[in-house]
Amino acid sequence: MFFKLFRHEDNDYRNIAESEEHSADVTSTDITSTDETDDISGVIGGWESKAYYEFREDGTYGWYKSSQDLNDNYYSGTYSVIRGYEACEHLGITFDKIITVIVNSEGQITLDDIYCITCSPTYLVSGGVDKSDTLNGMSYEMLFVVTGEKSAQGKLISNYDTYYFTKIK
Repeated sequence: MFFKLFRHEDNDYRNIAESEEHSADVTSTDITSTDETDDISGVIGGWESKAYYEFREDGTYGWYKSSQDLNDNYYSGTYSVIRGYEACEHLGITFDKIITVIVNSEGQITLDDIYCITCSPTYLVSGGVDKSDTLNGMSYEMLFVVTGEKSAQGKLISNYDTYYFTKIK
């Protein structure tokens, strides 16, 4: 899977989740998850614009400043994924906000479409120089929500930057 990444800071999940428009008729069946919490197939693949993310099945990832140059200006390392209610709980998203997002999606999003991706870079090349020693054990988390067959939204938890992903392959 490959995705094209678009960044847009005007719209974010906080606005969606805090919206007052939600139905009082929500039942637990509207938000229940399958028991397949280990299924991370929704995040495997690549996302591209000027920057490029690639999540591999072996638990490694790469972030490249440009998809045109995979040999310079990149991070690589490992990632982990939490799915569904556990992802929301880990990120501190309340049950009410989960319900609001799901209801406002008009059936496009289920609990199974919500992921928390934690990236832990172990290797950094910048300007052709290995700068891995500057990483100091850093990691970052992304809320990742599959919003359709060929689309997803991501939000970096550290700064709330929002990214819109479109499947390109």
